[in-house]
Formats: sequence, structure tokens, C-alpha cells
Amino acid sequence: MCRFAGQGTPIASNLEECLG
Repeated sequence: MCRFAGQGTPIASNLEECLG
């Protein structure tokens, strides 16, 4: 699960989830 904070900051257990 990948969520983005207000300024577009990726918040995830694994950043790869945001990138992939």
C-alpha cells in the first residue's frame, strides 16, 4: 500500500511499492 502525503511525499512500508 502506498500513500502520498499532502506534498507528494511517499509513505509506504516499502518505497518500492510507490515506485513500482
